[in-house]
Amino acid sequence: MPSIFQKPWISNVLFALFAAVVLIPLALFLLKDYIPTPTPPSLGDRAFGNLTIPGSTQETPDTSSATEKVSGLGSGGAAEPTQEDSLSATYPVIDELSYNQDVVDDDYVYSGALPDLNAIDTRVFRRVNALELPESINKAFSQLKLGILPLSAFKNLYLSSFTVTQDDQNGFVVSVDPMNNVLSISRNNGYWETLDYSRVLKENDLPSDESLIKLANDFLTTFQIDRSAFGEPSIDRSWIDPMVWVPDSLAVQYPLIVDGREVYGLWGQPSGMSITVNVRSGLVDSFFAPGPSTLETSDYEIVTDAQAILDVVKRGGLWEYQPEDAKKVYISTLGEPDLILAEHFLYAEMNGTGKTLYVPALRFPIVSRDEEAPYKKDWVVVPLVKEILQGTEPVVETLEIK
Repeated sequence: MPSIFQKPWISNVLFALFAAVVLIPLALFLLKDYIPTPTPPSLGDRAFGNLTIPGSTQETPDTSSATEKVSGLGSGGAAEPTQEDSLSATYPVIDELSYNQDVVDDDYVYSGALPDLNAIDTRVFRRVNALELPESINKAFSQLKLGILPLSAFKNLYLSSFTVTQDDQNGFVVSVDPMNNVLSISRNNGYWETLDYSRVLKENDLPSDESLIKLANDFLTTFQIDRSAFGEPSIDRSWIDPMVWVPDSLAVQYPLIVDGREVYGLWGQPSGMSITVNVRSGLVDSFFAPGPSTLETSDYEIVTDAQAILDVVKRGGLWEYQPEDAKKVYISTLGEPDLILAEHFLYAEMNGTGKTLYVPALRFPIVSRDEEAPYKKDWVVVPLVKEILQGTEPVVETLEIK
C-alpha cells in the first residue's frame, strides 16, 4: 500500500500549507510599503468650519483687523466677544511688559527655496475618537452593588473611565479614558517613595539619547504595546540648561504617522506617544498615547505666497513676534524644511471641548544659533492653511511699567 506522501494530491496540499505559513506572510512583509492603505473619507471643502474662530461654521471672515492693538490685559467686562476676542482665544495675545532692561529679539533666517506650494496636499485631517469599551463591561459594571449603593438602580450607565493598579510597590497604574481618548500609564505610589531626592542632579547624570530610546523601546516590547502607527523616537533637550537645573525625567517622543507624514505640535515637538524615563531611577515611570481613532478629511485653501510663509519663519512661528525696539538680536539659521502635519486643536464655544485637526505644515530645523540666546528651540513650524496662517498674527499690547 503506498504511503500517504506518495498520493498525487499530497504535494499540492503541502505546497498550499507552505505558502500560507511562509510565502504569503513574507510577501506581505516585503511589499508592505507598496500596499495602499485605506483612504480616509473626504467630507468636501471646508467641512470642519472656520479653523480660526472657535465653534464657527460660517465662511471665513475678513481677518485683516486681527492685528490691530487692543486695550487692556484681558477681558475686563462681560461684553459680547468680538472677532479679535475669538482669535485671541485660539492663540494667545502677547503682552510686552517694558522694564528697565534691554529688549531682545530672535531672528530666524532661511535662505533656501521653499517646496512647490501649488503642489501641497490641501487636505486637513480630523481625528475621530474610536476608543469604546465593550458593551459587556458596561453591563457587568452597571450590575454591581457597592455597599449600600446598587448601581443597577441607575439606568443607561456606561464606564466613562477606569484605572487598574498592579499589586506591586514598583508596579504600574494603567488608566483608560474613553471620553478623552487617552491611554496612560504611571508608577505606583510606592515607587516614588523609593527615589532619593536628597542629591542634586548634575549634567553628567543625564542619560544619552541612545540609552533613553532603548529603555523606551524595551518598555513597549515588554508590555506588547503596538508602535506601528508612530515614527522614530527622539528626545528634546533644547529646554534644558544644565548649568541652572537638571530635570528628574526626560521624555522619549514618538510622532504619530498620518497618511505617511509625521505629526508635530506647532512648537515643533513630536505629537503622539510619549514615554518618560526617570533620571534618578533609570526606569520608565510614565506612558501617554492617544487612543484608537479614525480620520476624516476636508480640503482647505493653502498659502501660495512664499513671502507670507517667510515672514512667519523670520519671527520663529505663529506664536512669536518681533519687538520693534530690540536692543539685541539673536540670529538662528534654518535648514531645509520637511513637509509634515501639524496638530491644531480647535476649541468649540470656549467650553474646553473641541476637535483635533492635522494640517499641512513646514517644519524648519534650526542648524545654528547664537549660544548666548536665552530662548532656545530646535524647530520652527509654519502651518500652510491660509486662514490659520493669516488669522493668527500676534496681537501685541505694550504696557509701560513705571
